[in-house]
Amino acid sequence: MSIRKRWLLTATFIVTFVSFAVTFGCAPALNVRPKQPFQQQVELTLPENTGGQNGPVNVPAGKRLVIKYISGEAFMPQGQKMLFGVICTASGKKARHYLGTHAVGSFGPPDYFWSSGPVHFYADPGTVVYLRADRDITKGEAKVRMTVSGYLEDAQ
Repeated sequence: MSIRKRWLLTATFIVTFVSFAVTFGCAPALNVRPKQPFQQQVELTLPENTGGQNGPVNVPAGKRLVIKYISGEAFMPQGQKMLFGVICTASGKKARHYLGTHAVGSFGPPDYFWSSGPVHFYADPGTVVYLRADRDITKGEAKVRMTVSGYLEDAQ
């Protein structure tokens, strides 16, 4: 028998066995937590003399937030720099995570900064995740948008 036929026969057997086991309740109980998609955007305005600010994202009671992606953008007065971060509590311990920041330069009159990428952070039920923006010079007003996405799962 050829390798291809053997592979197809094996795959067919596995699919048939799993289908039978699930249909008739013979499969072992799987510890699968249902996932509820989650995303939230925060907008921050850093007024004159404000170096940084937190944008709150509330985690519902009884649910754990699994953060899979964070992005942000900032429009800054010329010559200023921006840093992005996220502060969350997992297993009862609060920690700040720093995100890579990219400077684009002038985007019209303001300078433009962005951060975007995959992450894997947890946030405990009933806590607040803070999307954080900090700048180096506090003159003028800066505008920041940050988005977090992932899923909520039952906390067990």
